[in-house]
Amino acid sequence: MAAKYANYTLEWVGTIPGKRESRRFVGDVVLREQDVVECREWHDAVAFGGWNLDDHAPLGFFDDKVPPSIHNQIPGLYNVPLRCLYSKTVPNLFFAGRNISATHVALTSTRVMLTCAQLGEAAGAAAAFCVQKGVSPREAASPESVGEIQERLLRDDHHIVGRASRDPADLARGPGVKATASSSLARVALEQPDGAVALDKDRLVLFAVERGELDRVEVLLSAGEPTKLGWQLHRNDGRGLYIPHQTVAEGTVDVPAGGTQWVSIPVRAKIGQPGWHMLELKANAALRWHTQSGRQVGVKSFLGVGTYKHERGSNLHTRFAKLNGLNHCVRLPDDAALYGPANAVNGHARPFQRPNLWISAPAKPGQDEWLELDFGRETEIREVACLFDSDLDRHLTSMWHTMPYRIEPDLVKDYDVQLRVGGSWRTVKEVRGNRLRRNVTVFDQRYRADALRLAVKATHGNPRAQVYEVRAYA
Repeated sequence: MAAKYANYTLEWVGTIPGKRESRRFVGDVVLREQDVVECREWHDAVAFGGWNLDDHAPLGFFDDKVPPSIHNQIPGLYNVPLRCLYSKTVPNLFFAGRNISATHVALTSTRVMLTCAQLGEAAGAAAAFCVQKGVSPREAASPESVGEIQERLLRDDHHIVGRASRDPADLARGPGVKATASSSLARVALEQPDGAVALDKDRLVLFAVERGELDRVEVLLSAGEPTKLGWQLHRNDGRGLYIPHQTVAEGTVDVPAGGTQWVSIPVRAKIGQPGWHMLELKANAALRWHTQSGRQVGVKSFLGVGTYKHERGSNLHTRFAKLNGLNHCVRLPDDAALYGPANAVNGHARPFQRPNLWISAPAKPGQDEWLELDFGRETEIREVACLFDSDLDRHLTSMWHTMPYRIEPDLVKDYDVQLRVGGSWRTVKEVRGNRLRRNVTVFDQRYRADALRLAVKATHGNPRAQVYEVRAYA
């Protein structure tokens, strides 16, 4: 072993140990393990977490009675209420980070840095609200007041699981607003294979269903011999989680011997509640499922691993593990609403029960793809905010030095903001070289216009324009 490191140089040593846990304050709510595991809903939700319950031994490396750490998975993202971020006894004290009002076990999830950052932003917004309104933290967390704080956070691309924006100042949320586009992606379709995996274990693909009935799903397979394929269609529990909850259809289908072939699975399922559904293919040694490395928002692939349990922890919520960077080839019938322009003004700026973004058809060279909001009346506009797709699915993108690109290829690079003034379209802002998920344009003057158009001219590599949200303010 020593020879392996003979030519290594010691580059850095952490001279100050980082403590994961020290003092915590008590708020009106103490977040518990049950709240995290059950993904409890809160009227004053202001931040979210998703890390597993990562419980470290109290005595660290000197504890010889328990493992150094135990990882127990949670079923999905959860919210943290504002009542965990202020003191129960000190009337004007907010806190955020690793000192929030939480039990030891709940803190093993909330203590990670991205969650702490969310908590800090939420505490700051709440503190500003208290100063502006002259109210106490407890009053700010009331059902009558907390909505304004939540809207402020959502406007800044802060995420609260399941909470749609209803900002009354946003012209794009106003009554009568109509969204149209030059084109939209017609359906879920991952049909450009660049690999294949053996169906030696159960495998699953997740997608959203909007329509009242799903007739069929097609999968791209290879079969070494004639065989029967077992399948099941699942849906989630209605809370936006990404794990199977109920089986709504199942059966078998004959697969003839042969190379790459699309196999139609006649699910014929009634969709009681639109949202995430999952097609599971049962393990079959005679089959291979073709894959592609390219992604499509709202489609994820999973591998069956049984009830995941080992010496460090367990996952009792699902027998599937997410595949990163690999997608099973699948296609569904056309669904114009799934990636249609109305998604950009539905109040959700991230996938929740559905993709929640507008995706154009592949653009032709030199051709703009545009998203248009018709307000139905003339109104003053001074500010336009756009939220683009920065690939929130990718695992820790910023940490890998082996990425083949420096900028997320899904980001919109060049676009124009156009307003319809007096019946004619006018370009009021040209944005070039954008690298941001959230880009806000504030005009030098207020315009009176009855429609807004976002004209996408180029991305950083994706042939399709992908936009989560457009907001407009006077």
